[in-house]
Amino acid sequence: SLEANQFSGVVPPELGNLTNLQTLMLSSNNLTGNLPMTFSMLGSLPDFRINDNNFRGTAPDFIQNWKQLTRLEMHASGLEGPILPNISLLSNLLQLRISDIDGPNQDFPMLTNMSGLVRFYV
Repeated sequence: SLEANQFSGVVPPELGNLTNLQTLMLSSNNLTGNLPMTFSMLGSLPDFRINDNNFRGTAPDFIQNWKQLTRLEMHASGLEGPILPNISLLSNLLQLRISDIDGPNQDFPMLTNMSGLVRFYV
């Protein structure tokens, strides 16, 4: 876990090369910049947490392709909305926390395929 270590600056794109990761917790640091595009290679990642940081930009579309994701926490990450329009494609999600995202007004996201969701915070 890289959580709560007072790290600052941008996330090294090389983390996206760790394709066998089971958990990527970058929460509670002072990380900035955009999430690296190399994270798109983390398609088998089940647990991703980036809350309490200072990222910029919008939540990248590649997250909705992480079909193995069971836990996603992006609250107070610094990212802007809208919430991923196809977030319901993450049908294995058990825990979803996406509150405190700035940006334009939007409709409530569709959650039709998320019948296994146990914890949901928006």
